[in-house]
Amino acid sequence: GEGRIIMLMGRRLPRPPALRRGYQLLQRMMSTANSENVSVSMHADGIAVVSLNLKSSKVNTLGKDLLMELPPIIDSLEKDPEVKSVIFISGKKNNFIAGADINIFDEIAVQGKDAIKKQVCQLTQGFFDRMEKGKVKIAAIDGTCLGGGAEFALACHYRIASINPSTSIGFPEVMLGLLPGAGGTQRLPKLIGIQNALPMILTGGSKTAQQAKKLKLVDQTCDPGQLLQCALATARLLNKGEMKLPKRGELPWTSSYIEDAIKNYPFARDFFFGQARKMALKQTNGNYPAPSKIIDVIEGSIAKKVLGKDEGYEMEADAFAELALTHESSGLRAVFFGQTAVKKNPFSGAMDVKKVGVLGAGLMGAGIAEVTIVKGVPVVLKDVSAKGLSVGETNIQKSMQDKVKKKRMNNFDKDVTLSRLIGVHNEMPAWKDHIRQCDLVIEAVFEDLSLKHKIVEEMESICKPECILATNTSSLPVSEIAKFSSRPQNIVGMHYFSPVPKMQLLEIIPHAATDEKVIATAVQLGLKQGKLPIVCKDVPGFFVNRCLGPYIDESMVLAFEVDDLLKLDKSLKKFGFPVGPLVLADEVGIDVAFHLHNNLIQDLGVRMSGANVEAMKAIKDAGIKGKRFGCGFLVYPPKKSSALAGLNPFASKPSPTPNPVALEAMKPFMKPGKIEEEEIALRMSARFINEAIFCLQDGVIRNAQDGDIAAIFGIGFPPFTGGPFRYIDRIGVSKYVDELNKLADKYGARFTPAPLLVDMAKQGKKFYK
Repeated sequence: GEGRIIMLMGRRLPRPPALRRGYQLLQRMMSTANSENVSVSMHADGIAVVSLNLKSSKVNTLGKDLLMELPPIIDSLEKDPEVKSVIFISGKKNNFIAGADINIFDEIAVQGKDAIKKQVCQLTQGFFDRMEKGKVKIAAIDGTCLGGGAEFALACHYRIASINPSTSIGFPEVMLGLLPGAGGTQRLPKLIGIQNALPMILTGGSKTAQQAKKLKLVDQTCDPGQLLQCALATARLLNKGEMKLPKRGELPWTSSYIEDAIKNYPFARDFFFGQARKMALKQTNGNYPAPSKIIDVIEGSIAKKVLGKDEGYEMEADAFAELALTHESSGLRAVFFGQTAVKKNPFSGAMDVKKVGVLGAGLMGAGIAEVTIVKGVPVVLKDVSAKGLSVGETNIQKSMQDKVKKKRMNNFDKDVTLSRLIGVHNEMPAWKDHIRQCDLVIEAVFEDLSLKHKIVEEMESICKPECILATNTSSLPVSEIAKFSSRPQNIVGMHYFSPVPKMQLLEIIPHAATDEKVIATAVQLGLKQGKLPIVCKDVPGFFVNRCLGPYIDESMVLAFEVDDLLKLDKSLKKFGFPVGPLVLADEVGIDVAFHLHNNLIQDLGVRMSGANVEAMKAIKDAGIKGKRFGCGFLVYPPKKSSALAGLNPFASKPSPTPNPVALEAMKPFMKPGKIEEEEIALRMSARFINEAIFCLQDGVIRNAQDGDIAAIFGIGFPPFTGGPFRYIDRIGVSKYVDELNKLADKYGARFTPAPLLVDMAKQGKKFYK
């Protein structure tokens, strides 16, 4: 039988040649295929297929496991004369390699810069260098191929990407305050050109398979189901010499001309990288060191003509190690870990939601419906009228079409997604039958308590007894909405942020009688929709708006004290907020901002006592309503620039200017003085941060990490700080208490530090270990 040793008269007989080759092949397979996370299979024509499948994780990451197991396997394949080429493919669904395992950074960072340089950068750089110099290697990419995963693919000689919508190739390290540290800053410009590589690394954006093919980042695209067959066919042609590897770095003649100028003429190089620095500084306000480091490394490598050489890799490793030790990178990595933690449902008993009802087809309702159907859950979208429903359905269809246009979705997937949307209105006799099938219904109607009471009563008469009724209220107490409910245990708040498809935060607000399985189900649905769900206490403003109230209050104090209204927004953007308070008020609507302010005065008392209510009334009476009404605090330039301005890609866009109507309304209350930008930022941020600490003290949020994630993804608190709680930890609790006390002495009790913060200062505690 197979595997038996054939013996005759005590002598071992030689095996037939075919059996001998098979036995040697089996030995080779056994010697390379026994790794826990990496398996190797041999195919005809000398092709080895290496499958990556990290058992301890849902996705493949370049961490200790793969970096320990892969090098000896690849070395053995390099030495094996029977192996002519190697294909790398993933055993994970929709994932090639998601990136480097950033958990290891903090462990190594405590050892200092040299340790990061050697154990992170030079280790992977050396490994990829050996890969690049060896036998032909093909990366067969399906799903996410990001960061270290993309650098792994760059070290291969040929890349094939599936046209799976989940396939994305990119270098998001800048979003963690880092740069590609495993050769990405060196190989990418050589492969696709400096003009294409620099924006890709600076923005951290990813490319679809089709976009990557156009850039020559990948060489082929194929159907996901044919990826391995396509890779095998390519390897076979390469092995037989019937196909040659493509020439690298070839660009269209116009781009090639500019590329040569950047490489060979200092004036062209200075101009190109100078403009890149200006644009990076404008977008980051100097708060993020990574973009300038990325530019330094790539420009320096080109200027010294060491791109892709040892000195270029050394520059990359140095810069990476420096960035890894910055407060900004530490803060951004903390945000990443915080997002990961929030994505785990802490509540048990979640029910399976097979169909969702959404009441109200306005911007919020349509947005909620869209993020639900996109994730495969059918939605019944109801409005009172056919006209209202039509507007909502049109908005969803337009959003889907935009995704098709941007190659984020194909037409088939668009049609399948839209087929999950069932639109109904009051004039349709069967609308109740559709709603009756829903497991969870979200009302997204006007902020009117009596209207919401009517909806609760109506839905409870229609829906099945176990159906959950969620309210998208942003200001009304959930307990009041549930007051006359016959099933209050099934009512929960789900506060989405606008625009829903773009804003990741979702506040889940249970009231006193809400059942835990209802909370668990709401959190689970939020996660399914791609949101970051934060559970908050049922208090006015919940968490984000509760912190935003004092922030708005202080802006309405400072607006009358500054000598230039634009200073407010400039100061806060410099601090790290994406927009200033005036643009924020104009975007959300002055009525909404002032309503939030009034709503919190009674609950927060002295903590909302800064602004002059009469001055705010004068602004409102003057017709200042916000940007979408064409009359806000600021006047905004038209979106479309002139044809002449469009000829200059580096031309500065015109900035908003103060609205004369608003200035006239504010004039009787103005007390202008000279206030430095740093003081404006300190006062505004302090009002937000101090209220966030009150929220933690009063149990509005469960922990500091929830508060940090909510502040960053709800209002745009500077991500590089890690959030308000990590920001205080970095500054020092005692030092921040002193700052607040100084502000309280100068400006009043609204700055009095939260008792929790004072106690922590006395005990020498921090929010994070």
